[in-house]
Amino acid sequence: MTSETADDAARKRRLRQIAYLQRHKRRIGWPIAAGLSLTLLGVISPSHTTVSCDDPRIRRAFHYDTISITILICITLFLPFFVMVIVEWIVPPSQPAMGASPFQSGLRRSWGYITDLFVGGLFMFFINDLTKTVVGEARPHFWDTCKPNITSEQCKLQYGYVTVTWHNCTNPYGLSHPRLVDSMKSFPSGHASLSVFSSIFMIVYIKQRLWNTWSVLGAPSLQMIWAVWTIICCQSRIWDNRHHWWDVLGGGLLGTFGALVTLHYFSNWFIREDDNDSTTGRDVPFQRQDDHSSLFSRTSIKRLISNTSETDNHSDLRHDDRELRDINGAP
Repeated sequence: MTSETADDAARKRRLRQIAYLQRHKRRIGWPIAAGLSLTLLGVISPSHTTVSCDDPRIRRAFHYDTISITILICITLFLPFFVMVIVEWIVPPSQPAMGASPFQSGLRRSWGYITDLFVGGLFMFFINDLTKTVVGEARPHFWDTCKPNITSEQCKLQYGYVTVTWHNCTNPYGLSHPRLVDSMKSFPSGHASLSVFSSIFMIVYIKQRLWNTWSVLGAPSLQMIWAVWTIICCQSRIWDNRHHWWDVLGGGLLGTFGALVTLHYFSNWFIREDDNDSTTGRDVPFQRQDDHSSLFSRTSIKRLISNTSETDNHSDLRHDDRELRDINGAP
């Protein structure tokens, strides 16, 4: 088998992976959402946390969130959708879909990308909350929120370390059970993971859509806004005594990993139908200058399959064509 044939086979396998995930991504999201609800509602909660009675890092005052979960969801999910609708409208493909207005085509593509963002973010946040439940690290405001009924004699045992469950909490603020057990779920930071995840997703999107097609400073300015939002969101978790610095760092790394996986396996790095061989490597992120038929280019893969039709049987070609129509959204 020549290197060209091996490369063709690898690209066709890549095509099938994208088509499969695009068809089943909504089915993937439902069980993940069910599992996430169990951890968020406290049905599955940390069994205990081990703390030091004299540790000042868990004796800080309880504060409410500067950036609430509502604001976080609006900026990480709804705002990207409106931005993508506008961008896909004002920067349409060179070959728009037949029978649809530019706005309708942009809305369809934006909806596909936002479902990628939602499913990828849901999976990443499920891993985040599952890690919180397993690790069971006390938050900086744990002692103020829980006020465990621990005696000084207990603190003197085992070098000052004690094991605390939510049953030991006196709960001076009268918090609900999910919020009370949340004081034992510090690592990693959910705000940090979601904000980093959404920001990387949008920064790559802006790079693909607006660089070299908009004003010189327009696209970098939008990317900078998303980066600044992420920094403020992450830093607020430390200001509010909600997380330790290593929690924020761990959440940021998890969000980065989740964004890269989503971009690669779901969103296809935002390469759309009109990103063909005329596009230079400078315009397409993570593409070499000498490789004009990108590994992720849907048009190039379609051309590849048609060029190798002599070596494939007719049933395989029909199957590949159906997968291509699923990816491109063509009828």
